[in-house]
Amino acid sequence: MIVAGGDGTVSLAASCLAGSDTALGIIPTGSGNDFARNLGLPLDADQAADVVESGQPKPIDLGVIEVREERRLFANMATAGNTGMYLDELDSDTKARWGPFCYMRGVVDLLRDLKPFQLTIEWDEGEPISGDFLNVFVANGQGSGGGMTVSPDAKMDDGLFDVVLVRDGMPGEIAGLTAEYLMQTFMEHELIEFRRCRSLSIESDPSMSITADGELVGEAPARFEVLPGALRVISP
Repeated sequence: MIVAGGDGTVSLAASCLAGSDTALGIIPTGSGNDFARNLGLPLDADQAADVVESGQPKPIDLGVIEVREERRLFANMATAGNTGMYLDELDSDTKARWGPFCYMRGVVDLLRDLKPFQLTIEWDEGEPISGDFLNVFVANGQGSGGGMTVSPDAKMDDGLFDVVLVRDGMPGEIAGLTAEYLMQTFMEHELIEFRRCRSLSIESDPSMSITADGELVGEAPARFEVLPGALRVISP
C-alpha cells in the first residue's frame, strides 16, 4: 500500500495494515511528517517515490493505547499534559528554537497558566512513580511537532517505548530545562524522568487529554503497550 499524506494519514494506514504482510510506502506531503522524518525518508515527494520503488520493507513497532475500553494504534508518538496548549500562539521561529518545550520556554506569562497533573505511572518493570508532572511523551520515534526532538535515542524497531516525563518545577528550573534543550542536554535535567518499557499505565488527577499521532484519543486513565514489528514499512 502506498499513501501520500501527513502523520494522520500514515497513522490510519498503519492501523489498517498492523499485523499483515503488506508493506506501507509513504510519500510525505503533510505539514509535520514526523513519522517519515523518524524513518529517515526524504521529505521531497519525488525522492520519496524513488524510495518506495527501490527500498526494502522493514518491520517496525507500533503502539496501542487503551482509554476507557477504547483501543487506538499509533505509529510515532502519544502525548499528554500541556503539550500544544500554546503552539497556535507561537511563531515558527520560536517553535524551531525551543522544540517540544516551547510552550513553557521560561516566559512568566505562559508559565503561570501551566497546569500540573498528579500522576501515578506503573511500568512493566520497576517501581511505580508518582508526582506532579506537566507533560508525558510516549515515544516510538525520536521527534514530534514537525521535527522537534523529544527522545533523541528512540528506535522504532527495538520493541520498547521511550517515555519522557516533565516534572513540575519553579519558573527558573523550567527556564533551565528549555535552555538545555538548545544544547541537547535536556535529558539530563532534574525535571526530566526517562524510562524505556514495553508497557505502562497512567492515572491522572485532574484528568488529562491524550493525543496519538496528533489526534485526540481521550483522557487518562490509560494503558500503553508496544506491538513489536507490527508494521512493515518501505525504507531507504
